[in-house]
Amino acid sequence: FSIYAYKEAFVFLNFGMGAAASLVGAAIIMLVGWLLYVGLTYATEVSR
Repeated sequence: FSIYAYKEAFVFLNFGMGAAASLVGAAIIMLVGWLLYVGLTYATEVSR
C-alpha cells in the first residue's frame, strides 16, 4: 500500500487518492494487529 500511495500522491500528484490509500493501508494493518492481539490473548488464557 505504501508504494502505491507514494506514487499516487507524489508521482501522479493525486493527493486525495494517495491519502485514501494510506488510510486503507493503515486500517488493514490495525485490523491485523487487533486480530493478533485477540488471538494471542485467547491462546494464553486457554493455556493457563
